Amino acid sequence: MKNLFSFNFFHRANLLPDYSFLGTDIHSHILPGIDDGAQTLTESFQLLNGLSELGFERFYATPHVIADRYPNTPETIQSALKKITDVISNRGDTFHVEAAAEYLIDESFEHLLDGKGIMTLPGKRVLIEMPFVAPSPNMEEYIFKLQVNGLHPVMAHPERYNYWQNETEEWKRVVKLGCELQVNLLSLFGYYGKGARNRAFDLINKGWVSFLATDIHNVQQLSVLKAGLKDRSVAKLLSEHEFFNNRL
Repeated sequence: MKNLFSFNFFHRANLLPDYSFLGTDIHSHILPGIDDGAQTLTESFQLLNGLSELGFERFYATPHVIADRYPNTPETIQSALKKITDVISNRGDTFHVEAAAEYLIDESFEHLLDGKGIMTLPGKRVLIEMPFVAPSPNMEEYIFKLQVNGLHPVMAHPERYNYWQNETEEWKRVVKLGCELQVNLLSLFGYYGKGARNRAFDLINKGWVSFLATDIHNVQQLSVLKAGLKDRSVAKLLSEHEFFNNRL
């Protein structure tokens, strides 16, 4: 798929000028103190200000929902979001922050499948992830049940699941089931290793990736995203494909 923004985004020097061609970051851990992302309001705004300088204008905070580690609920998420939006209102910042969540697909996810209490991205999209040690055994069933309830699953960072590192057919099946894929920008720049970078390139080249996102957790990752703007191979890759962040 050709990138609609390639005429001004693919710079004459074959570099990314910024991330304004995406504009919207659909996966981030910027809410203070409720998961392994920003721990304080100060850190939240370090991330928001840094990403804004890199071209992002709209943010969806997606804190982890993991029953035995980060048992977040709509109430805890909205409470943390309000701390940010209150400051934005007082300061008059131009960027916009909303909240959804990133749900681990495990046995504890079952009680959420009726759609009640699920925090969604626009279009009733639900950001989901699998464990990093092994695939979720009932993942296809969960995808189907989400759809039955009028929700649309988006799989977070498929390139990072090493157990499917050579399983192209697995991701092809997931896409055919109606699950959109979201690749991390950090993966494209080698932050999670060469394997994740190669898989990210492959999934994008196959046309299976609907969204790019930062999945940002800490200030150190801002420097990786900034340095990545000089990666010519990534610039070329992204100029040749279309992503739907700004359509949300």
